[in-house]
Amino acid sequence: MREYGEVLTEELRQILEQDLVNLRAALDTGVDTQSLRSYLSALETSAYKIAESMYGSAG
Repeated sequence: MREYGEVLTEELRQILEQDLVNLRAALDTGVDTQSLRSYLSALETSAYKIAESMYGSAG
């Protein structure tokens, strides 16, 4: 996010940050596997959106 922050919308940045917080909290509290997969999936979705933003602005 530091390198490509300027190509991300504020909304996308906030979503990514929240996904990271949720996943870290889940890891710290030891949630069940299904919940952990759900948080990881949300983070992956955010990462794909970031990649789309980066490649979309590069072209």
